[in-house]
Amino acid sequence: MRSTPAQWDRVYWEGKHLLMISAINGLAWWHSEVPLLCDIVLAADDVQFQDSAHFANGTVPGLLPRAWALVEQLAQRPSLLLRYTRVLFTEPLKRQLIDHLGYGLALEGMSVVDRTVTPGT
Repeated sequence: MRSTPAQWDRVYWEGKHLLMISAINGLAWWHSEVPLLCDIVLAADDVQFQDSAHFANGTVPGLLPRAWALVEQLAQRPSLLLRYTRVLFTEPLKRQLIDHLGYGLALEGMSVVDRTVTPGT
């Protein structure tokens, strides 16, 4: 558990400098949206996504048959069409993530530090 401003500063700094390639192996249960917004996503066959950080009892529904149907459709399209269509849809999301990530991390850090500080200190 991070509990000092210096520890949260590292979370903030690393969060603002996200990588563009993600490799997901196993469970992605905390902030799984971050690796999914990368330009290249490499995922093992047994990866599981869940939003346990925000919805403690919820899980992302499994859409595997639908995903395979989409893959088959997309495989028929030209690669540049696919690449730039993805850029069109993900760029605004990435911009919002970058614009608001630092503020969100700062608020999250303050709430954690507040819980770990003893009264009267």
